[in-house]
Amino acid sequence: MKKRLEKHGIGLTLASGRNIYLMKDILASLEIALPFITDNGGNLYQNQQRLINNVLPDQRTKEVSSFLYARQIPFMVYTDRAVYTNCLTEPLEIFANRLKNKMAVLQYRDDHNYSEEPSFKITVDSAGLNQFQKTIESFDLLFPDVCFHQSEGALYTITSLLANKGSALQQLTEILRIPLDEVIVFGDNHNDISMFKTAGCCVAVKNAEPDALAEADDICESNNQNGVSRYLQNYLESKASQEQ
Repeated sequence: MKKRLEKHGIGLTLASGRNIYLMKDILASLEIALPFITDNGGNLYQNQQRLINNVLPDQRTKEVSSFLYARQIPFMVYTDRAVYTNCLTEPLEIFANRLKNKMAVLQYRDDHNYSEEPSFKITVDSAGLNQFQKTIESFDLLFPDVCFHQSEGALYTITSLLANKGSALQQLTEILRIPLDEVIVFGDNHNDISMFKTAGCCVAVKNAEPDALAEADDICESNNQNGVSRYLQNYLESKASQEQ
């Protein structure tokens, strides 16, 4: 499908919540040459070169991680050097195991200041936590210059205000010098909604989260039924018939 798109002058790239180390295999298999988005908008890369790094403001990583640590909230801090975790819940342990042998996974210490390794993402597991909404409200009052948003299920992501898929998409289109209204995005989860609000056309797979479905311009078959590929195939066929 990627090659068919390219024959029509249409580029394909990826926007993921995953770290670049976890994206390498799929990037290689799809031979992605365009810039791509990682870490929920925390970084933009082209091949192995980082083009944009949307990090948390100075000192915020230390302050935010101490806030979470004091409340015994499980989290992982992502920096270029390592991932720091205070408590490996099942979902966070899956992430940590995927990153082993790719980057250092270290035990969080509350005296670590991150002064030489700014963070671009902190992942929080809210499962089983009481009054978590009140925690978010307290957080927003203390740290108005960062973003605390739901990414997937009980997982939340803390990033800079620029580090979301929507803002990163806008940065990407500026690099490529293409208008946003010519972009079609596909998604299925909470962290795709900012992208849905930014692109010219947004499509949710049928098995997407309800709030993502509500924001979509169109819906395709589920990702278990090759929904994105089938949608793009129909799009190309429609485009060809219009050109005849």
